[in-house]
Amino acid sequence: MGTDTRQIDRLTVPSPIGPLTLLAEDGYLIAIVFPGEEPSGHGIANDTLRDAPDSPVLRQTADQLAEYFEGERTEFDVPIRLDGTEFQ
Repeated sequence: MGTDTRQIDRLTVPSPIGPLTLLAEDGYLIAIVFPGEEPSGHGIANDTLRDAPDSPVLRQTADQLAEYFEGERTEFDVPIRLDGTEFQ
């Protein structure tokens, strides 16, 4: 019997509100973990996290967040995948 473990890419970036940890899977941003939070709060406690500084979606997210914090961006266009109900 094999186990089916997700591979989650991680990149931590500085921000004016503290370090943000960006998480991606299969080319989609799946979470931004704010200071004081843990990835387990996003339902990925048992997943395999790997540092992925060269992940295109994480680099794109980091760049757009930097632009946002510099006041140069108000909208984001990174590919995201949201899990949850329609209400959430």
